[in-house]
Amino acid sequence: MNEADYRNSDIEYQDEFGLPLAPADFEAAQTLPDHQERSIIARAIEEYHKSTCIRFVPRSNEIDFVFVTRREGCFSMIGRDGGQQLLSLGDGCMFVGIIIHEFMHAVGFWHEQSRADRDNYVTIMWENIQQGQTHNFAKYTDGRLHHLNEAYDYNSIMHYGPYDFTKYRNRPTILPKQRNVMIGQRSGFSQTDVRKINKLYQCGSLHKETCEDTDSQCRGWAELGECKKNPKWMHTNCRRSCNQCPDINGDWSAHSFGRTEPTEDEGKKPSVLTALV
Repeated sequence: MNEADYRNSDIEYQDEFGLPLAPADFEAAQTLPDHQERSIIARAIEEYHKSTCIRFVPRSNEIDFVFVTRREGCFSMIGRDGGQQLLSLGDGCMFVGIIIHEFMHAVGFWHEQSRADRDNYVTIMWENIQQGQTHNFAKYTDGRLHHLNEAYDYNSIMHYGPYDFTKYRNRPTILPKQRNVMIGQRSGFSQTDVRKINKLYQCGSLHKETCEDTDSQCRGWAELGECKKNPKWMHTNCRRSCNQCPDINGDWSAHSFGRTEPTEDEGKKPSVLTALV
């Protein structure tokens, strides 16, 4: 399956808007990134934690998950496809903005210029597009790509830049119809990107969440092996001690990450320790 097929595949699982939702869990190939690259991935994930209610935690044995690996190029399935689905971060992809972009595909979003109303906002210069790449500039009906009642966003991290897939270095493939706007930024989420994610996942009002332990004895329990013996309770209440936090400073102890779903069985709190070991 090539990059285009991967991005344009039909999605089986959808929400009330008819939009694909993300798989429950994410896992990174241990052979993919080195220590420095893992810290870049962690910084991208932290942007989701700061701005949305989506949370990425280590995958254990879940059936549906996104597998982050190194293939040719940067690409992802759009939304939930079931089972293991690839998200590729190949050469030239290890930048925070690009990783945010690919994960936004995984959580259910198409490119901004694929909207049904895009011709009101941009002009596609078909004659300048590389042979075999015109499919990347297709637009989709509102039934397939729902814009969640948000205006067209030139500043979206999901928008192509003016020279993407151009045959000629000085000839654009996309021209904005509005003057003095830039397209194709990969600095981070736009305000509209954040609103759309939070609408899709029904996040409601958000407060800034820190990844900390909620019990003073977490470190002791972790050293006694409770993170593996009692993961449901420990991974919720002792996130820092159980290495469930993507560390933006590069201290990545876990090898994988994902989004959890609430379950009825939340595990059991370990016995109280009399002293830390």
